[in-house]
Amino acid sequence: MMSTTPILVLLVSNLFIGMLIMWFFYRVTMSEGEKKIEKLRTSLKNKDAKLKDLKEETLKHESNIEGLQKTIAKKDKNIRQISAQVKERDDSVSGLNRDLADIRAKKDGLNVQLDKREEAVSLLRDQIKEKDDSIKQLEEDLNTLKEEKQTSITRAEKAETLIQEREKAIEEKDSSIELMREDLTALEKKARDALTRAEAAEACIAKLEGALEESAQEAASQKTRIRSMQDDLSVIDGIGPRISSVLRSAGITSFSKLSEREPQEIQGILVAENPSLTRLTDPSTWHEQAMLAADGDWGGLKAVQDSIKEERRTKTLFNREAQDAVADATIVVQS
Repeated sequence: MMSTTPILVLLVSNLFIGMLIMWFFYRVTMSEGEKKIEKLRTSLKNKDAKLKDLKEETLKHESNIEGLQKTIAKKDKNIRQISAQVKERDDSVSGLNRDLADIRAKKDGLNVQLDKREEAVSLLRDQIKEKDDSIKQLEEDLNTLKEEKQTSITRAEKAETLIQEREKAIEEKDSSIELMREDLTALEKKARDALTRAEAAEACIAKLEGALEESAQEAASQKTRIRSMQDDLSVIDGIGPRISSVLRSAGITSFSKLSEREPQEIQGILVAENPSLTRLTDPSTWHEQAMLAADGDWGGLKAVQDSIKEERRTKTLFNREAQDAVADATIVVQS
C-alpha cells in the first residue's frame, strides 16, 4: 500500500503537468487563432473598402458614359484592350470575384451603349453642318441686303463679324474635340485617366452645344432683323419714329399696306393722332415711295427721295429769297 503511493503521486503529477502543457499550448493556439481572426477581419474590412471604391468607380463609369459617347466613337479596339486590362487587374482580387463579374457585365453593357451613342455623334455632326449652311445662307442674305439697301451696311457688317466669330468658335470647338480624341490614346495605359479626360470632353461638348444654340438664336435674330428692316417705315422720307409708331398703331405695318392708303387717308390718321404732325411732314409722296419699297426697287426709291429732298431745298431757298425780298421792300417803303 505504501509502495504504490509514490507511483500514484507521480502519475497525478505527470497528468497535471501534461494538462498544464496542453492548456499552455491551447492558450498559445487560441491567441494565434484570435490574431489570425483579427487579421482576417482587417483584411475583410479592407476588401469591403476596396469593394466600396470599386462600386463608386462603377457609378462614376455610368455617370460619365454620356461624355465618353461623343469622343470614343472610333476607339472600340482601345476600349476592349482597356477592358482586358481592367479584367486582369480585377482578377488579382480573389475575394471579389462575384462583384467583379457584375462590373464586367456592366462594362459590356456600356460597350453596347457606346455603339448606340455613335449615331448621336453622327447626328450632332449633321446638325453642325446644318448650322454652317444656315450661317452661310445668312451671309448671303446680308450681302444681298447690302446691295439693296445702303442704310443697312453697318448692321450687315456687324452681323457678318458676329457670324465669323461664331464660325471661329465652332472651329475652336472642333479643334478641342480633335485634341480630346488624341488624348484618348492614353486610355490604352490607364482606364482612370480615360475617365478624367472624358469629363473634360463632356464639358467641352456642352460648351459646343451652347455655342451651336447661340449661333442658331443669332441666325434667327438676324433673319428677324432683316425682315424688320424690309418693313421699316422710317425708310420712307418724311416718316420718323413718332409717325412710324402712329401708322403702325393704325394697322399700317408694311410698305405694301402703306402703298394701299391714299395721302388724304394718311393725313386724316395723323390729324386724328395730333394735328401738329401734319405741319412737320407731307404724306403726298408716301404712296409712291411705299410702292417702290414694297417692290424692292431701292434704287428707284433713292432717286425719288433725292428728288423730294432737292425740291424741298429749292422751296426752302425760294421762301428765303421771297422773305428777303419782302423785307427789302418793307425797308424801301418805310424809308
